[in-house]
Amino acid sequence: MKLENLTSNVRQKGFTLMELIGVMAVMAILAGALSPNIADSINQAYSDAEIENMTLIADSLNKYIQQEKRIPSAKPSSWVKALSSSSTFINEDLEYNNKGYRRRFIFDPRFFSNADKKFSGFKQNKGLAEAPVSPRVLLVSDMTRHVPSVSNNAKVFNAIWNQTKNSKFVESKNLKIKRINLSDKFHRVILSNQDKSKPYYQLEKGKYAFIPAAKKGSDGIITRYIINSTRINLFDAPYPTGKLEQTAIIQSDWTTRYQANGKNWSWVKP
Repeated sequence: MKLENLTSNVRQKGFTLMELIGVMAVMAILAGALSPNIADSINQAYSDAEIENMTLIADSLNKYIQQEKRIPSAKPSSWVKALSSSSTFINEDLEYNNKGYRRRFIFDPRFFSNADKKFSGFKQNKGLAEAPVSPRVLLVSDMTRHVPSVSNNAKVFNAIWNQTKNSKFVESKNLKIKRINLSDKFHRVILSNQDKSKPYYQLEKGKYAFIPAAKKGSDGIITRYIINSTRINLFDAPYPTGKLEQTAIIQSDWTTRYQANGKNWSWVKP
């Protein structure tokens, strides 16, 4: 075969420079059109995963409160350590989202009272004398930055919770808010005493507390608000040397009465 024929065949089977430039231009246009869609899909995947993770973290908080009869504070050193014991997350994955930005817990400053107070955590001892006023918590996560601290008061908290125009954080595809209401974690328990002596009770392995003696024909009564699934031990009089008589697990509002004969407790439907 002659050299000129071979060259001709090669040219017929190959591409010209202009053809290659044209193909590359088309590929560049396609890549440019697809890149935003790919980026959006990746960001949406991160967003969906964060929503699921925040739900799991909220579940871990509920589980921790019920198991330990405690509520951690908003400090990372408090809530991260607490929730790592009741979840499958390691500490770093609790404190930071998948983009590496710090999440933040924000507690309602009126959690236990009608006045703004910094929530410093809670450990159940003898039960609360008053029902929690607004036991709400916010879990906030931003996929673009660390969630900053806020100067928290009832107005600020409510604005975030309700997403009013003055909210410090506005929910979006990048900023996620998980609302947690702990009202159902506390039950009202009424303990009454028909006797002139003082029977007493104990929550879990906490301190003993007596029920006031009856006076002038009226029962001695105390009301306590207790975390769900708390074990309450009821003891005979006299305080604090009476014997253990009854044990119950508190899972709803509940009432019981110590009888005048000093021999037993009677359960009363709430």
